[in-house]
Formats: sequence, structure tokens, C-alpha cells
Amino acid sequence: MAIEIIPKPKEGRPYIAKNILFYLVIGLLVIEISGYFVLDFYQNKSEKEIHQLGVALSEARTEETKDLERKVLEDKERIDDFASLLDFHKRGSKFFSFLESLCHPRVFFSGINLDVKGDKVSLSGKAESFQVLGQQISTLKEQRIINNVYLSGLSLGKAGEVNFSLSFSINPQMFK
Repeated sequence: MAIEIIPKPKEGRPYIAKNILFYLVIGLLVIEISGYFVLDFYQNKSEKEIHQLGVALSEARTEETKDLERKVLEDKERIDDFASLLDFHKRGSKFFSFLESLCHPRVFFSGINLDVKGDKVSLSGKAESFQVLGQQISTLKEQRIINNVYLSGLSLGKAGEVNFSLSFSINPQMFK
């Protein structure tokens, strides 16, 4: 076996491909650096234009427009205050249409006490019979929005009808 002392050059890519790649990378670097300076120039130019427009706008405002802007901002604050009050307001009117849809045709409600803040309802009325009253109570208990139905003040009327008082609590979502 022969040992060679002088190393032979390794075969690699031709010098032309290395040169093309080198100049291509240099060209991309030059484009990137020049792009940075061009964008910086346009950014500074835009900032100056915005500043000049702001100065021109502030000079163009008269006392009348300033008063009008102030009035509009005050009105906006009032509207926002009113909107926040409406968010907390409970609407009892929804309950009446809800109760009407649940009312048995042979039950007559003669009195109602609706406590919107406490979410409680007390009803008094007359039913044709105990069976009709039981059906009305069953209808109320089936509703998810109604909780804890209590029957109190049960008595018989002169014509054989059943006088009653009901009380129950209602889900606060009903009044929103």
C-alpha cells in the first residue's frame, strides 16, 4: 500500500456556482439594507404629514365647533348613564304575558302582588273546583322558571267555587 504525502484537492462544486451564490447573497443583503432605509424614509415622511394635518385641524377648529364637541360629549355621557340604568331595570310586564299563557281557563285571578326586587309573586283567585285548582298548581310547578309553589288561604265560596291564595318565587331572568 502506498501512502500519499501530498493531498489531492477534493472534488467540489465548480467555482462558477460558488461565485453566483456568493453574489446572490450579497445582492439580497444590499436589497434588504436599502429597503430598510427606504421604509424609514417613508415612515418619517408620513409622521411629518400627520403632524402637519393635526396642527392644521386644531387651527381650523372654531369656538363653535369646540362648544358643539363639548355638548356632544356631555350628551354621550348622559346616554351611557341611562343605558347602564336600563341594564339594571327589571321589567315586570314580561311576567303578565307569561302568567296569561299558564292560566287555566276555569281559574280567575282576582289579586296579584308582584315583588320584582324579591322575585316573589302572590296570587289570589277563584277556581271552579279543587280539581281545576290542582291542574293550575300542576301547570305552575312544571315551569322551570317558577320555584316553590305554596297554596294558602283555601276556602269554599258561596256558589261552591274554591277561593285560594298562591305564592311562589320566580327566576330573576324573567325580569331581564
